[in-house]
Amino acid sequence: MSRKLIEDSKNILINEVQEKEVKMMKALSKDMQKVLKGYQKIVKSGDKTLSDKQYNYEYETVLKARDTIIQMIGRLETKMITQQKMRGEEVQLDEKLGYSGNYQQKSKYDGKEFNKTKELKTVYKIQNALVKLDKIHSDLQYPNTVDAVNGIWKPINDAYLGCLKYAEEIKKGSYDGEIDIDS
Repeated sequence: MSRKLIEDSKNILINEVQEKEVKMMKALSKDMQKVLKGYQKIVKSGDKTLSDKQYNYEYETVLKARDTIIQMIGRLETKMITQQKMRGEEVQLDEKLGYSGNYQQKSKYDGKEFNKTKELKTVYKIQNALVKLDKIHSDLQYPNTVDAVNGIWKPINDAYLGCLKYAEEIKKGSYDGEIDIDS
């Protein structure tokens, strides 16, 4: 084998994220949460010296350490899933929304006349649900951390913009006529 091929294979092995690493990071995250709670307990005890604003930097450092671990978990999980997909492995994700993928390929309305009003009402329902979802997201105690780790806000925004675009096409008459899923 060529030297470059050997070096490349070593790099692949080194850069590969394994599930045990993710599990260990999650355990570390729990430990970091314990550290944060312990620090908060210390602040509340005694003469409350640590609750003075001069110690805000130290508290923020503890918070940042915990948040950094959480972000690393998200990055590692994403990289692990990407690697599995690149190797052609089937990735098992929790499909909690019941999405099976096949509803996009067939419709109970196939062959029927497109109903612009009905479709717009459905699109508006989706948009309202996305607005509610965004409001719920903003009620999280650490919405920026959750968004950094899981990227929640961008897909919500993209879906909302997609609904706007689809509604505009409906209003233009782009879907008028008989519904034909195969075309």
